[in-house]
Amino acid sequence: MKKYYLYIILLLLLFLNSCFNIKLRNKTTTQTTRTLVHSDQTLSFDDIIADTIIYSVKIYNAHPEDEWESWKLRNMNRFEFINEVFNRVYSGEIKAYDYFNDVLLTIDNIKKIEQEADYSRAKIEELQFEEIWFFSGDKKHFHKEVLSIVLAYGVYNEYGVHLGLKPVFKVKLNKE
Repeated sequence: MKKYYLYIILLLLLFLNSCFNIKLRNKTTTQTTRTLVHSDQTLSFDDIIADTIIYSVKIYNAHPEDEWESWKLRNMNRFEFINEVFNRVYSGEIKAYDYFNDVLLTIDNIKKIEQEADYSRAKIEELQFEEIWFFSGDKKHFHKEVLSIVLAYGVYNEYGVHLGLKPVFKVKLNKE
């Protein structure tokens, strides 16, 4: 008799699991209409393709013999961009946040980061973007709204072996 109840419970669990999986598979994405101002025209985007997407972009080629990487970065004004971000953080125009806990950093916090032994602006080699992607099928227009940018620098051991990346801070854009 106990075996019979066990089979019923197992069948019930299998049934509930299949119902849950069907619900997940049939889940529809919501379409949102947002209106953004771009240049001197208003664009209406019917579909949000990604809300939100996070990805990284290398801005430093550690291997100059890598022609492909050099070609991709040929128009990147790396130091100009990095200095511009820092200047705007120091002036208060944009705010910097701790990457791990999203706490607002003070100017003193930023100065301490810049004094760390393993840190240098010249070591910043990657940006991480958090964005919303829109597409307007009618106008065949693709638009990316950058929500935040993280600056990351390379960490190396005493032999020059790349150990990974460390975030400097995150700046949030288009937010008050």
